[in-house]
Amino acid sequence: MNASRLQKLTEWLIDGARTAPSPPRMMAETCERLVAAGLPLWRVGIFIRTLHPDIIGRNMIWRSGEEVVVGSANYDTLHSPEFLNSPLAIVFREGREVRALLDGPDGKRFPLFDDLRKEGVTDYIALPLAHVDGLQYPIGDTVERFRFGVALHVGRILYGNIGGGDRLDFTCIGPAINLAARLEKMASRLRRTVVASRAFADACPDAWADLGEFPIAGFSRPERVYGLLDEMPVADASQPQAHSSGSVVNSSG
Repeated sequence: MNASRLQKLTEWLIDGARTAPSPPRMMAETCERLVAAGLPLWRVGIFIRTLHPDIIGRNMIWRSGEEVVVGSANYDTLHSPEFLNSPLAIVFREGREVRALLDGPDGKRFPLFDDLRKEGVTDYIALPLAHVDGLQYPIGDTVERFRFGVALHVGRILYGNIGGGDRLDFTCIGPAINLAARLEKMASRLRRTVVASRAFADACPDAWADLGEFPIAGFSRPERVYGLLDEMPVADASQPQAHSSGSVVNSSG
């Protein structure tokens, strides 16, 4: 391996791969530079998860002397025999590397290896793409740095795929959704982790403190808001006052 070429590749990537105008071009140039540095690559594939109602992710496949092929996979792929009997299933589900010499003992482990061996491939490796921190997050420390709010409501909604083409989303709509979204913002204003509407509190009684009525944007009448009995609000001078009672009630009576 040519250490100098590898160093230049590293610096190029750190600098943002500025000579590559698109992700496929960046992948192609990266692979080409690795080959030039002495790494005998035959094929390289990258799979990236996406937040999409129909597509689980997109892949890019590079082969020497060819253009990068960009494709996508739907959620049915995860249940297909081809995927379940491939090394990628292990990488995807367990987050660990799969490595095999195709003329060695592991060369018969997956049907894919037979096809690769016929094409002259001698070595195979598949591994998860790790973040710079190794995918390990200081969950406890992170929780100490931020708060979240949850709004609970009961009502009728419409849900399904809305939109078309590349702008298709699986989502929910309706007045109940709008109210829940407004109450979520109210949770922040009231310095509460969980708030609930009257409808939800009526459906699940005996666990709520009446926080009063508040005007809700987009609704003609104020909404009575409830908080958990065992949750004390975080002290904050900017906390709004309830229009009906002017205070936070911390008992169920």
